[in-house]
Amino acid sequence: MTGSPAGGDATAPSGRVGEPAPVDDPGRARALVAAALVAGLVAFALGWLHLLPGVAFWDTGEMQTVGPVFGTAHPTGYPTYVALGWLASVVLQPFGSPAFVMNLLNALLIGGAAAVATLLFGRLTERPVLALAGGLVVALMPEAWYLATHADPHALHALLLGVVLLLLVVWGDRRRAGLDRTDRWLVAAAAVYGASLGNQALMLLVAPGIALFVLATEPRILLRPRMLLGCAVTVLGVAALAYLQLPLAVALDRPLIYARPGTWDGFWYIVLGEQFRGSLGDPLARPLDTLRAMVDAMTGQLGLLAIAAVPAAVVTAIRRPRYALLTVPAFVITLVFAAVYDNAEIDRYHLGPAIVAVSWLVVGAGWIVELVEGAARRPRASAGPAPAGVAGAVAAALLAVALVLPQAARLPASERRASEVGILDARSFVESAFAAFEPDATVVSWWSYSTPLWYGTIVEGRRGDLRIVDDRTRLDEGLGDMADVIRADLPERPVYVIPGWPDLRDLEEAFVLEPVFVAGNQTVYRVASDRGATP
Repeated sequence: MTGSPAGGDATAPSGRVGEPAPVDDPGRARALVAAALVAGLVAFALGWLHLLPGVAFWDTGEMQTVGPVFGTAHPTGYPTYVALGWLASVVLQPFGSPAFVMNLLNALLIGGAAAVATLLFGRLTERPVLALAGGLVVALMPEAWYLATHADPHALHALLLGVVLLLLVVWGDRRRAGLDRTDRWLVAAAAVYGASLGNQALMLLVAPGIALFVLATEPRILLRPRMLLGCAVTVLGVAALAYLQLPLAVALDRPLIYARPGTWDGFWYIVLGEQFRGSLGDPLARPLDTLRAMVDAMTGQLGLLAIAAVPAAVVTAIRRPRYALLTVPAFVITLVFAAVYDNAEIDRYHLGPAIVAVSWLVVGAGWIVELVEGAARRPRASAGPAPAGVAGAVAAALLAVALVLPQAARLPASERRASEVGILDARSFVESAFAAFEPDATVVSWWSYSTPLWYGTIVEGRRGDLRIVDDRTRLDEGLGDMADVIRADLPERPVYVIPGWPDLRDLEEAFVLEPVFVAGNQTVYRVASDRGATP
């Protein structure tokens, strides 16, 4: 239905050059939904193959703990993911332990990301075969497969990014077609964007592209302050609602709270990620290194397809100029940020740009199919559209194979990346630790080994007699350094240390350390005595 929408939702003329309006074809829509389901199931199944069975080290162990208990995570807090993890721990409880459920959640999220990406690709091209091929490419990306195996908020980021892009594209297409009640799609995109800000601050890097896309699609929106204000309030309101999880967890006295988000300064310390200030380098200091890191990031996820993504981006700028305005800035800014940010497992940051690059590849493939159909139609004008349709279907099928085949050929490498999740498996460490630690012991640890111990003591309720003192605990409670904690507790309690390599030498000089057991490359020590103590 066309016409002047209610509430002053101004219309735009349809059929503008370069961006053909989508065709309302129920059969094609059903095929696209089926394609999305296939891509999503493939991504989920791949994650299931290497799904981590239990508790893990590092940030994964933290997410497996704060999700089920509704605690707070390290900056920027990831409250959207934490709240979703809490819900999953309730709804999916019959499927296994809380740690396994949090891992299972990620397999579902990556499956959802592949499915939503397929819907996005289909919206851009109206060709389900090409959309399915793009969705399978996403499912087969090494980092997508890896993130599908264990708890990590970057999987939710990939899903929400895809949803925001899809909603914006639908809004733009409907405006160009002059359809009624179009602005609700933009408001929906604003709501999802706000939720995504509550999950991963990387979404801030998408904002410039969104602004360009909205202005290019509807320049007169600047003359509609109520609409602009509504979108802004929606974004900020949903994001604020998500971040209320931090003080709410404090008010509910949840058992694991990072830093002090119940105070004004502590809240902003988490939200603004002040802990990681100084981790961002200068991209212009070594521009060739930055560019090389960006190229390596895309070839790492897409292999040879990364080369084709460059001309595909040019085709997208011609065929879908507004979509190019939306995605090119986000692609470049995110990759530059990842290239100069030095405080994370950075491959996770490449998934969003890689999904964007696949969307360009699908748009480029769709353009080639249109050329084939046009060539088939011209010499056979009297024969009608059937030959052109057949030629287009064949071309689409061949191009779909051309998209999937290079990624499928990289399956062994992608599988090796997914299997690396085994390094995170902390089950044997927790069992060994709980068996070795004496009653009422203090365990002075560092982050990677603290998180699975938190899970065991807080979520599983085991060894509640243990006192786990992490680097963060020492900072929040003003306990001093590791030596200070040891000296304070050693006269009253057994003390064990799990030191990082920089701390080990200083501790060996100050204390007599007895090795207890080894977990991977990490030795756990019992503090036998203080070398500086008075006899």
